[in-house]
Amino acid sequence: MGRFQQTIDDALAARKQQQEAKKRAEEDAKRAILPFYNKVIPILNEAKSDLDRAATEEARIEINYQPNVDFRRDPDTEFIFFQLRPNTGAPTSVYRFSFNPQKGLFGENRHPPQGRRIETLIQDPIDKVTDDQIVEIVKSAISEAYTLGQTG
Repeated sequence: MGRFQQTIDDALAARKQQQEAKKRAEEDAKRAILPFYNKVIPILNEAKSDLDRAATEEARIEINYQPNVDFRRDPDTEFIFFQLRPNTGAPTSVYRFSFNPQKGLFGENRHPPQGRRIETLIQDPIDKVTDDQIVEIVKSAISEAYTLGQTG
């Protein structure tokens, strides 16, 4: 029974080691994505707060963080989508922030309504992307939504 017990113990130890390695890899991946979330989410939250404070009955805009967009997704890339929706229901662009931690590449794309060509607004290493660049993109999204809300 000794050899059999040793085989089981070795297999259990190897399995435990694999599980711990997998858990460490998942934690490392989460830590690698933190700079992305820390860069984008506070700006979007501030924009949402400002829009909520400025809202009136005729000019209410909501942020939708999960708009319906079909495209091929890289499994190693994390995405944050947002779309501003004026109360007129006029279709607006969908904005897609992306980050690939293996490459350190931060991206921002604009998906215009009516299926026009996708625009790349930013495609740089995350440490080169400034908050001002992200703020300008959010401002242009708000401007687009207000314009469409007025004409829609």
